[in-house]
Amino acid sequence: MTDEQIVRALECCGNMNECKKECPLDDLGGIDKCIHTLMLNALDLIKRQQAEIERLHEVINDFEEQSHKELMDYMQLSEKYENARAEAVREFAERLIKLLKQAEKQQSLNAVCGDIDSLIDSPRGAEFIADYLLENGAVVLPCKVGDVVYIIDEGDECTEPYVLDVTVTTIGYDIGGFWITMDLPLGFKMSAHIGERSFGKTVFLTREEAERALKGETK
Repeated sequence: MTDEQIVRALECCGNMNECKKECPLDDLGGIDKCIHTLMLNALDLIKRQQAEIERLHEVINDFEEQSHKELMDYMQLSEKYENARAEAVREFAERLIKLLKQAEKQQSLNAVCGDIDSLIDSPRGAEFIADYLLENGAVVLPCKVGDVVYIIDEGDECTEPYVLDVTVTTIGYDIGGFWITMDLPLGFKMSAHIGERSFGKTVFLTREEAERALKGETK
């Protein structure tokens, strides 16, 4: 018997008026055989459903154990990352302090932060580092990888100039200045050496700025 037939036979046994009409066991030739067969099939159905419930419990338990393991692995990796990051910052601070000593600026450093630990945690120490880097040739880029910038496409004989949004995929630096590689909207890639002076003239950080430049407007 199918599971549906077992359920239907049980429903018929609960209503004697339907016992002889639609019962799947009506052709067995007697109520004793009918009830015996129904009990055996119903017992088999119950056992199969219990086995399926137990199997699903095992699946859920396995899933919970795997999820817990993956969560713990993620937390361990996060902790390792934070430790590595903190160590990298400390190494950078130590190297920078050596440079500052060579440049005879240790006295100024002590005045703002005192030691290496304070340098890492102190906002004034961070400002001091930033000022020192800028004074010694560090370049602050106007964008970073993943940013969307807007360029003015000059168009051709068929199209008017328009604003094109591109995604920055790579930033490099050479003797000619920093350059960026961009992803175009249709999936093409292009490289262009774009200096800092190009931003605000041919390359823009917002669409509004690019559209104003396209119209010849200024702020």
